[in-house]
Amino acid sequence: MKPMRTTLVMAAILLALPFWGMLLLNWPLRWISQLQPDSTALNTLLAPLSLPGFLSLMALAHPTRYVALSAMAIIAALAALAALVAAHGAQLWRRPAAYLCLAALLAALVFPWTRAPYQPAIATRPGVELRLVNRPTGLIATAVRSLQTGAEVRPEVYEPLGWADDQRFVYRLRQGAGYDRRGQWQEGEAGPLLAYDVSADASQAWPGALEDLVARPCPVSACLTPLIEPFYAGSGQAYFPGHYPQVLPSPDDRWRAVVARHVYGPEDLVIIGNQ
Repeated sequence: MKPMRTTLVMAAILLALPFWGMLLLNWPLRWISQLQPDSTALNTLLAPLSLPGFLSLMALAHPTRYVALSAMAIIAALAALAALVAAHGAQLWRRPAAYLCLAALLAALVFPWTRAPYQPAIATRPGVELRLVNRPTGLIATAVRSLQTGAEVRPEVYEPLGWADDQRFVYRLRQGAGYDRRGQWQEGEAGPLLAYDVSADASQAWPGALEDLVARPCPVSACLTPLIEPFYAGSGQAYFPGHYPQVLPSPDDRWRAVVARHVYGPEDLVIIGNQ
């Protein structure tokens, strides 16, 4: 039975490594780097420590992979703890392996809470409404979306198309869109037309025709800049536009639809209220 217990403990530890990497390394390194962001010597010193954090990001930045690793870490930790209880009974807490398994279990369970709430790639001024069309639902989806910003993963591209009326904005997703190895843009696979209802804060399929939409792009400086604040301090830009950069006001000029992105990370389709 001892080889089985050892296997279970090792499995729990290995499967929890990505969660430990994010919890133990990501935040301290981010805080230290903010102290002297322009220090080449500091960045060189911290580079070896940054690698485990980045590898953890890449491991957890895909929803299927995240769910699989999380579930396996929890199951392995519980199985290892059960085996240790069966073998040692009341003497369990004298075994270092028990604390390692408990740490693995807690890391997988607690981690999603540390990534909420998700912050879209654009910030508005006080009093300005912002509706995130692609707001992730649930802790796991929120955690994965947040991780994708650090891992520089863009799972989909949002194509804004126009307004069906004053309250409904039509768009579609393009899966697999991005630059290939030759640096050429690939449009990816276009999804169905969707209409986001501002009043209901929800999207549903839209059966209308594209020619019926109102799409009147307006300059960023005139219709968006007065409503937003810089999201990435020191970048020199108020926000980073998505692949489709146009800003589309609603027919009644009450709302602005725009796609923003996290530098090289995911895009966000947002609807911003005009004061």
